[in-house]
Amino acid sequence: MIRCLLLTILAIIIVLGVACTSVKPTDSPVSLPTPSPTLVDTPSPMAKPTSVVLLPTPTGTAEPTVTPTPTGVVNSDPSSFPPFPNLYSGKAFVGTQLATDGIPVFARIGLNYQTPPVLVVDGRYSQLIMGPPTFSYIGQKITFYIIVGEEEIQAAESAVFVEVNLGSSSSGLMNTLDLSFPAP
Repeated sequence: MIRCLLLTILAIIIVLGVACTSVKPTDSPVSLPTPSPTLVDTPSPMAKPTSVVLLPTPTGTAEPTVTPTPTGVVNSDPSSFPPFPNLYSGKAFVGTQLATDGIPVFARIGLNYQTPPVLVVDGRYSQLIMGPPTFSYIGQKITFYIIVGEEEIQAAESAVFVEVNLGSSSSGLMNTLDLSFPAP
């Protein structure tokens, strides 16, 4: 790529007849002839590679993730689509106070499905996406949790995973639910 660019620049310089010359100042004005381009058939030099550097292939294993990861269940029927998710937002209380910023909130259906955590901001959690892989989760209880230190604390409130009805004003897609957690 660089070689082609250099060859192109060199060809332009040759075609235009541009040359570096030294000009001495004189006391009288000098009339310079108008240059005309001259085509010169000269072979262009080709750079030869001097060495090839091989970069090492990374080896080893990746560091484990410290953040808890959501658990999921693989959909055993790949031809079926998963149900629309239920999204939850609301205030989060720990004891009688709004939860502090940065506390993770997540939800579970039984022991088989867990959402990715969302963080509390200004005492609120938002966009908690409950999206299990199959319709078999419809009608099952959703429990909500926060993590304080290394401890999971369950909310007093719960919900039921519902099938989303996009044609209804109460579709189940967007849900507001304030959560209260006992103080650790």
